[in-house]
Amino acid sequence: MEQNRCFSILLRTLGYDLYTIGSRVFLGGGFTGWAHMAIIITLDGTEYLVDVGFGGNGLTQPLPVFKAGRLIEEPVAGVVPEEHRAHYAEMPVNAKKGHKVWFLQLRRTPDSDWETVYMFEKDIEFYLEDYEVYARYALIL
Repeated sequence: MEQNRCFSILLRTLGYDLYTIGSRVFLGGGFTGWAHMAIIITLDGTEYLVDVGFGGNGLTQPLPVFKAGRLIEEPVAGVVPEEHRAHYAEMPVNAKKGHKVWFLQLRRTPDSDWETVYMFEKDIEFYLEDYEVYARYALIL
């Protein structure tokens, strides 16, 4: 969270239109609680997922996710030959049927299946207080 927080402050200082979001990390058997921060930045009418703090499976460039009322699910390059995409679908564990969320996904090669890295709600802005709750909870564990 610290890297994305610092980067969001830098971008905001430079005048970019952005907000931070929370995400639930996929750990093989399921999703964590809200445990990661990412950034949604808007440039020329396109919303991008930006994440400089996830590590080896994370993005290496901004990922366009939404423009002019249209979802964008085209992949972008990661560390070659990896690719990343945003995928909009129902979360398997949702009790609310029909409710869709965003998934950051990667595939290691063009022939590989897509793997989920984390899920996020693009339209829910998280605030500093939300991340403080994360940090307090993490200290308890």
